[in-house]
Amino acid sequence: MKSEILNLVEEDLIAGEVVIWAGQPNDRLFCRNDWKMVPYSLFLAVFSFYWEYASIVSGAPVIMPITGAIFVLFALYALVGRFFYKSYLKTNTYYYVTNKRVMTIKNLSYKKIEVKDIYYLKVINRYIDIDGSGDIEFGNIPFRMSVLINTGMDLFNRGRRFVIVPLAFYDLDNADEVSNLINEIRKGNYGEMNKDDKKTN
Repeated sequence: MKSEILNLVEEDLIAGEVVIWAGQPNDRLFCRNDWKMVPYSLFLAVFSFYWEYASIVSGAPVIMPITGAIFVLFALYALVGRFFYKSYLKTNTYYYVTNKRVMTIKNLSYKKIEVKDIYYLKVINRYIDIDGSGDIEFGNIPFRMSVLINTGMDLFNRGRRFVIVPLAFYDLDNADEVSNLINEIRKGNYGEMNKDDKKTN
């Protein structure tokens, strides 16, 4: 594990807590949920550009092209801009598995920490591709959020207290290995795994 990743979480560990695994999202920008966004973003783009064009050529009241311009900007973000936000977010997002908790840290203009007790996780949803990459969600995503999550469109849910999204590890290259590690810790087998590793080394 890279020392800078460990240094970031050091002050947030509790007594007796040890980091077992740490990592970051991969650099892929087009991921599982982005496929769901494609039809919505295309429809929004066609609708907003037509609105703007029609309101200008028809000589509609000034409020119409202004409103259309807002829709156009939003459509451009949905088509292209969100990927820049995703890239920025991924570069500054860190995932941790300890002997007690799972944690995410977003080290942006502020430091946002999310934690879950590893022994009290009621739901673990895995979305694993053939190559072992994928997502791990520690809870159920509300249906109305399932299309937006991890697409860059979730930017618009920042600061909304009524939007509750469970902690998750998105876009892991080794999601299957991390998921298995978490399950072994929850079963109390991690110490035995370490003993076996030492015997084979």
